[in-house]
Amino acid sequence: MDPAMKKQMEEAFQGLRVAWKIETPFTVLESNATRREGKTLIWEYTLETFEKMTPQQRAEGIRAKFKM
Repeated sequence: MDPAMKKQMEEAFQGLRVAWKIETPFTVLESNATRREGKTLIWEYTLETFEKMTPQQRAEGIRAKFKM
């Protein structure tokens, strides 16, 4: 991305926060959640965290495996 486009993106998405939250009655075996509170999984992202992700991490999205 050229510097002018990068600056526009930073200005447009300044303060952006994207979050997903899953509350589950099941046991969480594994996940790529950024935070966990008991059986609640939370994924939180900002423009900065999106920029630091590898292409594989971005393609993976949110992931969780449960024991039923």
